[in-house]
Amino acid sequence: MRGVSIRLGLAVVFSTLHGIAAPVSAQRVLWDTSHGVYQDYRPQDKYFGLFTQLTAAGYTLDTTDRGFLVDDPASYDVLVVSGITSANSVYSPAEITRVHEFVQSGGGLLLMADNPTAPNAGIVPVAQSFGMNVALQHVTPSALFTTNLSSHPLFNGVREIYMLAAGEISGGTIVAQGSGLPIVSAATPGSGRVVLLGDSNTFAEGLYTADDQRFAENTFNWLAVPEPTATAALPVAWCLLLLRRRQALA
Repeated sequence: MRGVSIRLGLAVVFSTLHGIAAPVSAQRVLWDTSHGVYQDYRPQDKYFGLFTQLTAAGYTLDTTDRGFLVDDPASYDVLVVSGITSANSVYSPAEITRVHEFVQSGGGLLLMADNPTAPNAGIVPVAQSFGMNVALQHVTPSALFTTNLSSHPLFNGVREIYMLAAGEISGGTIVAQGSGLPIVSAATPGSGRVVLLGDSNTFAEGLYTADDQRFAENTFNWLAVPEPTATAALPVAWCLLLLRRRQALA
């Protein structure tokens, strides 16, 4: 346990100095599919490339078809909530509360939306609960390449990202735009971190286009470490991460 604690502490320090976490062993991702999957957008299907990439980077990726009220996310580092893997029903207030508790205590949340004709309704209340919104209008062209990226850890080593049939988003801090419209946003509620994408294909069919593979790696690495608001907050962030890890090992 001492060795694990040292690695986790170094990860938080690295995050403070560079804004992005170094890969830490046993980081865990929980992807919710309990609200219904559209077509074959499962982690083991269209997201298989992402699944493989995360596994190689030291992550464990689990899915839940029972939802966050049954499979408690407290022992995970990152949650994934996507419109196309929440295609049949809307997140309940109790589920949204569980997600908020997770993020406030230092967890990371990846929200993936899409254009207005795609199934987005399931995650709208989740996004709105963080002051965000999705699928405001189509972003054209459909095959979108953009270099309009802010200086943010999500884009370290990234020159260009690609999205396919994206939708405009709002809220948080807008860190990428396509054709003048917001397509990537980041937020830091409490001790946690949230990333909102305007396209669910970016890390699926688009993963090997432009610099999306590096963008995906940066995204999960940034989300996987609690938000240190100042150097003085390091012990708090470290304790939050250790607490979640001990819960996972219990």
